[in-house]
Amino acid sequence: MMSCVGKRWRLLDKRAFDEVERRLAAYTPVETDARIDAELRRLIVSGMTEKRPLPSIPPHIARPPAAAAPARRARRRRRG
Repeated sequence: MMSCVGKRWRLLDKRAFDEVERRLAAYTPVETDARIDAELRRLIVSGMTEKRPLPSIPPHIARPPAAAAPARRARRRRRG
């Protein structure tokens, strides 16, 4: 039998995972100047202790911005 804490942890873990996946899917990469990209790659490679190839970055594809999430309403605070 699973404890209540274990169930809560799994629920929280799944919610966090789902939120990360949603944000990654909505991410729009920014266009980067090729000269800046080349210089950053040169700096990174010069500081590496093991010579390994850097991961390739997919080309920038312009797409319409994702719809913004609805704004949250502020809670009313009661003075007591």
